[in-house]
Amino acid sequence: MSGATNFILGLVAAFATAGPAQAKPPSIAEFLASPTIHAMDMSPSGDRLAVVDEPITDGTVIIYDLADPSAPPHNLNLKTGFPVSVTWASDDRLLITMIDTSQGFARLRLMSAAPDGSDALLLLEDEADLKQRNHNLAAIADTMVNDERSILMPLYRTTTLNLYKVDVYTGAAKLVVRGGRNTFAWATDIKGAPAARFDIASGGRAIKIFMPNESRSNWRRVAIVREDDKWDFFPVAYTQDPNVMLVAARVNETDRAAIYRYDIANAAYLEKVAEHPRVDVTGAMINPWTGAFEAAVFVEDRVSYEFVSPVLKRRMETLNAAIPDQANIAVVDSSRDGGRWLVTATAPRNPGSFHLYDDATGAVRDLGPVFPQLTPQRLSDARVIRYATRDGVELTGYLTYPDYEGPWPLVVMPHGGPEARDNYGYDMFPQFLASRGFAVFQPNFRGSGGFGGAFAAAGHREWGGRMQDDVTDGVEHLARAGLVQRDHVCIVGLSYGGYAALAGAAFTPDLYRCAVAINGVSDLGLQLDHYRDNEAFGEEGYAYAVKSIGDPDRDAAMIAARSPARHAEAITIPVFVMHGEKDELVPVAHAHRMIDALEAAGGQGRLLILKEAGHTNWPPKVTAEVLRELELFIGANIF
Repeated sequence: MSGATNFILGLVAAFATAGPAQAKPPSIAEFLASPTIHAMDMSPSGDRLAVVDEPITDGTVIIYDLADPSAPPHNLNLKTGFPVSVTWASDDRLLITMIDTSQGFARLRLMSAAPDGSDALLLLEDEADLKQRNHNLAAIADTMVNDERSILMPLYRTTTLNLYKVDVYTGAAKLVVRGGRNTFAWATDIKGAPAARFDIASGGRAIKIFMPNESRSNWRRVAIVREDDKWDFFPVAYTQDPNVMLVAARVNETDRAAIYRYDIANAAYLEKVAEHPRVDVTGAMINPWTGAFEAAVFVEDRVSYEFVSPVLKRRMETLNAAIPDQANIAVVDSSRDGGRWLVTATAPRNPGSFHLYDDATGAVRDLGPVFPQLTPQRLSDARVIRYATRDGVELTGYLTYPDYEGPWPLVVMPHGGPEARDNYGYDMFPQFLASRGFAVFQPNFRGSGGFGGAFAAAGHREWGGRMQDDVTDGVEHLARAGLVQRDHVCIVGLSYGGYAALAGAAFTPDLYRCAVAINGVSDLGLQLDHYRDNEAFGEEGYAYAVKSIGDPDRDAAMIAARSPARHAEAITIPVFVMHGEKDELVPVAHAHRMIDALEAAGGQGRLLILKEAGHTNWPPKVTAEVLRELELFIGANIF
């Protein structure tokens, strides 16, 4: 670790990297272990750092003196609940999110205290109605930088999510604005005024965006955005002018999402602020104290910034030079004067670390790894792969490879979505498989998101078609380049990636030795029926499914031809199907249909129903089970 050794040693003993390089691969328990640093936040002055570290159960928040790294840290020994995160409301007030189990169930509460731990109180303690109706009493919509006494909190009273102004010294709440029947989130402008309301639509698969008129007496819907199309229009920041915001949007059928200034009152786009020649914008960096736009954020392979100021550009260049392994750097916090940045970094061999940049000295302090057991020496490197498809389209993928000379046996891992994407960074599943001796390839096939509207649309009605060919062409490219063993390849995927794994087994069985589908679609017609018959998806959800997969009437022959479960007789390799029994997006019927078809055809199929598991966001025990089964199945079949 660099620089301020005394500071690091005072921060947390577990931050220290243990001994020499360790060749032993991490265990599943180590991959799934809780973070050592749960949260970190810098005071507005930039002079103090609040840290929630492990173990979470000791109820301790640690305050470090950034102005004097040699000063001993101060422990806030809180008697109520367990801390999970911290936020400075001001230099004189710290907000601590706690897990409160005093009522016999877990509830998030927000504690307010002085930096030395004195004058501590639970906010909303005297608000009986709010306490009764909210399991999360810790969400903060705005810390209100111009009002050190108040914060804004989204809270349910009756059935609507309203916005309340809460006094951090007394815990009292005052209603600011009421939400709609389906409101799930709020956004505020730089002055702390409500600026956007977000309502759920189509069973959670789309979002309705509302904005106020100039007097904020009325709210009107300005957009309805499907989850995968959010960059068609989505707020990214609020400016110093309460009537102008920055939005990421595709305007006048432009291909890539760019950042525009947007006139709220007139629902009109103003000038374009930033764009990238190859990928969609993914966000904006805004000064939290002034509201000034500082940079556009993009992900080509890793996170990059387009700064408006050469000073800020120089800072990021300094950080990139100081933090190894081509890290993805995100600014978590900034001091009020802008002189200090608290940042996080991730990279293929870095699952997360905290760092402090001091502009006065140009120094970058390493504050510690989030998962100290996952040292760079125990993780695998990755490289960007550029390749051309059979019809000449240039694509990008990422190859994570084990620490020995190739060519390597290969696991192909197409992402879900399909309008999602992979990038250059830490990803647990490829790292786990690479630690077991396999290279892992993650292609961004046509239909992936983030590369512009036309690229995403190129995947429509191409399930099992060009999207699958793009995966195949990536494998062939790696084999021709001598990077992987052509005869020792398996395909693994989750969600759409699970469909791609089954399609690989059915349509290119000679390319693979085995296939694993996790929560994957096995029959396209069955999935279309699920979207049509399930009211939770709504008309918008079904319309997207038809656009993405095909029309069940006009495209019936294509849908049948590209459904792996209808072609089980063509599958000559072992297939392992895992499926969450509570998956509401891709019903478990897909798993049973695939296995039944394989058994009827005399194929090699294995089924594992994941108990208590939904589509994603599994509990650690489910993830551990999936990793164990992957390791055993691939190891038994790839050679």
